[in-house]
Amino acid sequence: MSGHEPWGRWTDADAGGPIARFTFKNKLPVNFTLTVTANAFGPNEAQPIKVTAGSISQTFTIKNASQQSSYTMKFDNVDGSTLEFAPPAPASPKSLGVSGDPWKVGIGFVSIKIR
Repeated sequence: MSGHEPWGRWTDADAGGPIARFTFKNKLPVNFTLTVTANAFGPNEAQPIKVTAGSISQTFTIKNASQQSSYTMKFDNVDGSTLEFAPPAPASPKSLGVSGDPWKVGIGFVSIKIR
């Protein structure tokens, strides 16, 4: 993950690889609802983003990268303590001519809630 910004954090493929991995001290609930408030950068817009909880995977798609939106997924029969997000196409703002930033970003996380 990138450094903290006033609105949240970007995934940063250069810092820890293309997958954003959150490992919790305790196991995730067996059944839970995941709500992600996020936006996407560049080629990650309108592409499926894989989310894995334990060994259970789902996808969601950020359709409008210019605004933050919330996405909700229901996970059942989870056995694990890891939540992973796989941006489909991390890209640097520099490579797209947006700014001089060279780091490869994908998803901009505002919040992640597990209920």
